[in-house]
Amino acid sequence: DAWFVGYTPDIVTAVWIGDDTGAHSLGEVYGGTIPAEIWHDYMSAATEDEKDPTSPFQAAWSVS
Repeated sequence: DAWFVGYTPDIVTAVWIGDDTGAHSLGEVYGGTIPAEIWHDYMSAATEDEKDPTSPFQAAWSVS
């Protein structure tokens, strides 16, 4: 399995690729490879109408 998770102040997105049965190996695929590319493409489209998707935000009191 390979995962990549990322967020903006408004959107949290996780990408998983793998085989539920475990019958197939992903070989040299890791979270920072194909899942990260998928995440980037999705988030680019999802945030294209935002004025400044990279603006900083304050963490909630329950986040450490």
